[in-house]
Amino acid sequence: MARVTYIAFDGASQTVEVANGDNVMRGAQNNNIEGIVGECGGALACATCHCYVDEAWIDKLPEPVQAERDMLEFAACETPPKQPAGMSDRDS
Repeated sequence: MARVTYIAFDGASQTVEVANGDNVMRGAQNNNIEGIVGECGGALACATCHCYVDEAWIDKLPEPVQAERDMLEFAACETPPKQPAGMSDRDS
Protein backbone atom coordinates (compact mmCIF):
# COMPACT_ATOMS: atom_id res chain seq x y z
CA MET A 1 0.00 0.00 0.00
CA ALA A 2 1.07 3.53 -0.71
CA ARG A 3 0.13 6.62 1.25
CA VAL A 4 -1.22 9.40 -0.96
CA THR A 5 -2.02 12.88 0.30
CA TYR A 6 -4.77 14.74 -1.53
CA ILE A 7 -4.85 18.50 -1.02
CA ALA A 8 -8.06 20.36 -1.84
CA PHE A 9 -8.18 23.84 -3.34
CA ASP A 10 -8.93 25.25 0.13
CA GLY A 11 -5.72 23.70 1.51
CA ALA A 12 -7.41 20.90 3.46
CA SER A 13 -5.48 17.66 3.13
CA GLN A 14 -6.37 14.01 3.53
CA THR A 15 -3.86 11.16 3.48
CA VAL A 16 -5.16 7.71 2.58
CA GLU A 17 -3.80 4.26 1.78
CA VAL A 18 -3.96 3.35 -1.91
CA ALA A 19 -3.55 -0.28 -2.91
CA ASN A 20 -0.51 -1.19 -5.01
CA GLY A 21 -1.56 -1.22 -8.65
CA ASP A 22 -4.35 1.29 -8.12
CA ASN A 23 -3.93 4.75 -9.57
CA VAL A 24 -4.36 8.09 -7.83
CA MET A 25 -7.84 8.55 -9.34
CA ARG A 26 -9.08 5.19 -8.03
CA GLY A 27 -7.54 5.98 -4.65
CA ALA A 28 -9.52 9.21 -4.55
CA GLN A 29 -12.75 7.56 -5.62
CA ASN A 30 -12.35 4.64 -3.20
CA ASN A 31 -11.76 7.06 -0.31
CA ASN A 32 -14.47 9.61 -1.18
CA ILE A 33 -11.99 12.39 -2.00
CA GLU A 34 -13.81 15.28 -3.64
CA GLY A 35 -12.43 16.99 -6.73
CA ILE A 36 -11.08 14.04 -8.75
CA VAL A 37 -14.11 12.94 -10.75
CA GLY A 38 -12.74 10.58 -13.41
CA GLU A 39 -15.92 10.54 -15.50
CA CYS A 40 -14.32 8.36 -18.19
CA GLY A 41 -12.91 5.86 -15.68
CA GLY A 42 -9.33 6.74 -16.51
CA ALA A 43 -9.61 6.20 -20.27
CA LEU A 44 -7.99 9.58 -21.10
CA ALA A 45 -11.21 10.95 -22.55
CA CYS A 46 -12.33 13.77 -20.24
CA ALA A 47 -9.55 15.34 -18.06
CA THR A 48 -11.81 15.29 -14.97
CA CYS A 49 -9.14 13.34 -13.11
CA HIS A 50 -6.27 15.75 -13.75
CA CYS A 51 -4.35 16.75 -10.67
CA TYR A 52 -1.34 18.83 -9.73
CA VAL A 53 1.71 16.99 -8.44
CA ASP A 54 4.06 18.60 -5.94
CA GLU A 55 7.39 19.26 -7.62
CA ALA A 56 9.14 17.18 -4.95
CA TRP A 57 7.29 14.11 -6.32
CA ILE A 58 7.09 14.77 -10.05
CA ASP A 59 10.37 12.98 -10.85
CA LYS A 60 9.10 9.85 -9.10
CA LEU A 61 6.28 9.46 -11.65
CA PRO A 62 6.65 8.08 -15.16
CA GLU A 63 6.69 10.59 -17.98
CA PRO A 64 3.21 11.16 -19.41
CA VAL A 65 2.64 9.33 -22.69
CA GLN A 66 1.50 11.26 -25.76
CA ALA A 67 -2.18 10.41 -25.15
CA GLU A 68 -1.91 11.89 -21.64
CA ARG A 69 -0.25 15.06 -22.92
CA ASP A 70 -2.93 15.42 -25.62
CA MET A 71 -5.74 15.02 -23.07
CA LEU A 72 -4.19 17.56 -20.69
CA GLU A 73 -4.24 20.20 -23.44
CA PHE A 74 -8.03 20.25 -23.00
CA ALA A 75 -7.94 20.64 -19.19
CA ALA A 76 -9.12 23.96 -17.78
CA CYS A 77 -5.72 25.10 -16.47
CA GLU A 78 -2.33 24.32 -17.94
CA THR A 79 -0.12 24.91 -14.90
CA PRO A 80 2.67 22.32 -14.66
CA PRO A 81 3.29 19.88 -13.17
CA LYS A 82 -0.03 18.28 -13.98
CA GLN A 83 -0.84 14.66 -14.64
CA PRO A 84 -3.97 12.60 -15.19
CA ALA A 85 -4.63 10.85 -11.88
CA GLY A 86 -6.21 7.97 -13.77
CA MET A 87 -2.82 7.06 -15.12
CA SER A 88 -0.67 7.65 -12.02
CA ASP A 89 -0.12 4.14 -10.72
CA ARG A 90 1.38 3.97 -7.25
CA ASP A 91 3.34 0.82 -6.48
CA SER A 92 5.30 2.07 -3.49
